[in-house]
Amino acid sequence: ELNMKELVIPQELVSINGKAVGFTIPEIKNTTNLGVILHDDEVAMTRKLDLLKKVGDLLGKVQKLEKYGIHFYFSDLHEYNFLVNNETEELYAIDLDSAALTSDYPQTSFYMVTNKNLGYSPNKYKSNVFGITYPNHNTDLLCYNMMVIDTIAAYRISSLPSEEYYDYLAYLKELGFGENVLDAFLSVYTNGDNKNVSDYFDEIPTEILVRARYNVYKAVTHKNKR
Repeated sequence: ELNMKELVIPQELVSINGKAVGFTIPEIKNTTNLGVILHDDEVAMTRKLDLLKKVGDLLGKVQKLEKYGIHFYFSDLHEYNFLVNNETEELYAIDLDSAALTSDYPQTSFYMVTNKNLGYSPNKYKSNVFGITYPNHNTDLLCYNMMVIDTIAAYRISSLPSEEYYDYLAYLKELGFGENVLDAFLSVYTNGDNKNVSDYFDEIPTEILVRARYNVYKAVTHKNKR
């Protein structure tokens, strides 16, 4: 568990006039950015889910480090901060400049600053006066679960108002998505701890994922209202 080979640790700080402006990381050859893969309509959804499962598994491994007294949070967790080996499909987490070993310092997170519904759980997602959140496992899992549902929908579902978000989840239930998957997507807006949706990927009906796309959902709901 302590051998976190998926984490690409920075090597050296880069400074200009004595001020740190960046860092270097080891060269990783023959890879493709995960974000590029997830947003490519030519890539099979089953492959996308396989890769997202690896991200979820990595989050699970990181959380288990707490039994050794290590608290690690990605903070700004999104698909473009991962690389995928083109041959082995191994996953690498990069750009760890927002990662933290404590929850005492606020960090900016793409999936959280673009989310319209987090005001419903202020105790769960603690933030400062500027709306910047303090990292914890719930913030990481919120970002991860949003990565998954956005990929399934081929749309930025995480930016929808709550009513539209819940309506879309009701549509997924009609398609046959399992209760645990839907509960993981719902839990991000409740006061209880978030659930890692990758634990329930076997409850996602892969044979009908084309119908889960948001543009299909909108077409179906528009047709039903006519």
